[in-house]
Amino acid sequence: MKKIVCFPILIALLIVAQQGIAQNVSITGKIEQPKGGQIIFQELGLPFLPIKTKNTEVDASGQFKIELDVQTPSYYLLTYNRRRFTFFLHPNDRLHITFKSNGIDGSIKFEGEGAVPNNYLQKKNFVELTRKIYDKTYFGMTYKEFITKSDAYKAKIGQALEDFKANEDTKKYARFIELEEADIYAKWATLHVKYAPYRAFYNKKNPKEVWATVDMETLKAMNVNQAQLLASKTYRDFLKHYASMLTDHQLVTTASEGTRYTEEGLVNAMYLNANQFFSDPEIVEYIKTRVIYDHITKKGINGIEPAIVDFDKTVKKTNYRGYIKSNVDKWAHLRTGAEAPDFTGMTNDGKTVKLSDLKGQFVYIDVWATWCGPCRREIPNLEKAYEAYHDKGIAFMSVSIDKDKKRWEQFLQDNNMVGNQIYTPGGWGAPINKQYNITGIPRFLLVDKEGKIITVNAPRPSQGIGGVFEKLLKQG
Repeated sequence: MKKIVCFPILIALLIVAQQGIAQNVSITGKIEQPKGGQIIFQELGLPFLPIKTKNTEVDASGQFKIELDVQTPSYYLLTYNRRRFTFFLHPNDRLHITFKSNGIDGSIKFEGEGAVPNNYLQKKNFVELTRKIYDKTYFGMTYKEFITKSDAYKAKIGQALEDFKANEDTKKYARFIELEEADIYAKWATLHVKYAPYRAFYNKKNPKEVWATVDMETLKAMNVNQAQLLASKTYRDFLKHYASMLTDHQLVTTASEGTRYTEEGLVNAMYLNANQFFSDPEIVEYIKTRVIYDHITKKGINGIEPAIVDFDKTVKKTNYRGYIKSNVDKWAHLRTGAEAPDFTGMTNDGKTVKLSDLKGQFVYIDVWATWCGPCRREIPNLEKAYEAYHDKGIAFMSVSIDKDKKRWEQFLQDNNMVGNQIYTPGGWGAPINKQYNITGIPRFLLVDKEGKIITVNAPRPSQGIGGVFEKLLKQG
């Protein structure tokens, strides 16, 4: 008798079986000095994809356990209260992690299958902490001194990886080694591309003169077209710095003496340079997306419309397009010429003030808080701008988002604050933050006489706002 196989049923059974397969990585752990709550595991994978996150409870004794579905070797971020560190997982790892809830990275211990690469990471992290590679003293050196110092750093942390390769199964850990080599290279290369702009900034030197000391051939020969390394956040960040700093070189060395490029000008130029600086199509699409995304999430779309229009025509990856579209939509109501969202605040003597009360004048709005150091540093320049323009048709409004109203009131008593000083409750949840997509302060807004937006990212007083005011007043 022939056996009859029903293929649809068989396929259905296979699907059910596959769905029922247990997740393939098991992690247990012990936290010393536990504080209860949850521990969070987050995959640090490819860019602009939904973030895979899973949580588990920590019991009273600090014990926890979790299973993760790890399809490819990847870095993961562990977060517990304020403790965060990166580790690496391969499929089928069985890892035990011990750490202190308030310790430093050196207190982390890994045991079991998967411990070997993570113990190496601890050793490398210790070297990085002691070398202080991002210390601005690097950029205080002459270029020759800098080369010697940065090469010594690369050799030092590179030796730890060479020791790992000499003692471990390089075939088993091939992807981990590839990503770690990318991490070491990217950190070294990032220092190099940052050198001229950062040296000029920290040491108040002429950017064009500093760039003249840099070996541009070394920068242009850097390894920037390895799409398989996009899984490394360090490598991705290096690519962004590479595009930014080489565009800075381009703009600085071709600009007339005394002129400065705007942040929006830099973004548009970086975007256009993606095809010039990079040859790998995947890298080009990533850079175009990253350049727009980093700006738009904090500063909006005004001034970078050329890049956004080209992006819509040339970038094909669905997930890249989705991230940019959602952010363009989020900022659409804050375009130049749109009605400025009205908001209300309370003065120190209890009066209610609205933005719309100031129609008929240009309004320069400072969103700030007393605890914000950069905000306080702008106050002297804000006072100078006020003295120069408050009687010429420019209204000044400072909106505090302090959680503690009494602290704001005391600050006003202790300091001679100018313009319309108002308070809006809620801290970061204050209505003005939601209305204007404010995620960092100080933020300066500029509204025209009719209550329409000029820009939701106006220059700070220290950045030469007076020139903007002069143009507005001439236009009437």
